[in-house]
Amino acid sequence: LAPQASAVLRARLRAVLAVDVRKEAAAIELPVLVLRATRDLIVPLAASRALLQCLPRATSIDLDGPHFLLQVASSAAAAELEKFVFDLVAFKDP
Repeated sequence: LAPQASAVLRARLRAVLAVDVRKEAAAIELPVLVLRATRDLIVPLAASRALLQCLPRATSIDLDGPHFLLQVASSAAAAELEKFVFDLVAFKDP
């Protein structure tokens, strides 16, 4: 990832902090997989927990890694996603 100017990062963080999607998240009726990076210094655990409280059909998986989890732990993330989808399909089959 390319370095960003501190002003750009501050503006992005302000934009993120202004977003509240709790109402929209609560309306999601489909299964949702939430992958949480255990060493994420950007998204605090409290934010993940708040999101999970809004998602009635969420499955949460903690993976070791920093904020850019999909880039750093792509194999582990892909394995969890594959298992999540497989379990959905297996659950649906009679």
